[in-house]
Amino acid sequence: MVSKKLMVIAFVTLVAACQAKQSDTQVVAPTVPATTPSESSMSSDSANKPAGNAMENQAQTEIVEQQPVTAAGKALLPGLKEGMAYADFRKLVLANGWTPVVTPECVANVVGGDYASVCKANPDQISCRICELMPELDSYSGDGYSLVRFRHAGDGEQVEVTGYGMIEDWNVSGDDSRLQVMGWEFSKSPSQ
Repeated sequence: MVSKKLMVIAFVTLVAACQAKQSDTQVVAPTVPATTPSESSMSSDSANKPAGNAMENQAQTEIVEQQPVTAAGKALLPGLKEGMAYADFRKLVLANGWTPVVTPECVANVVGGDYASVCKANPDQISCRICELMPELDSYSGDGYSLVRFRHAGDGEQVEVTGYGMIEDWNVSGDDSRLQVMGWEFSKSPSQ
């Protein structure tokens, strides 16, 4: 359990560093994806987890559970489950008044710095279209990690979700989906 969380932390740190480099700002320590209270008591099943890497093994970060700050976030908790299909998560949040938070640098975060030439040559490639299909997408790494954000329209709370798997399954529900929710974190909207 801890090694998966450390891998997510390393991914979020990498995304934050890339975004800071693109905007020439100082890197701020990323937030840690939340876990559900029952998650700490769950047994480890290494067969269903992505393989670790050197960054994960070197990370020395304490995991802190983050609970929702508003009623809108608390209303989502019963439906959230680690490993659920991303499409099921997406349907849940959209049906409960949450809207995508658009990241203008999404295509660069997904495809890379030369996205204009790559996507001009391959306009039907999923990585060139996914930011339009999933406006909530912030980034997607080559090793299968995704980061998405939604904001609640009524109270402005934000949820940041880490996924793992095949991004082309963004709209596949149920057990057949190869894109799953790995963790989430609630926070007040940056504008609050």
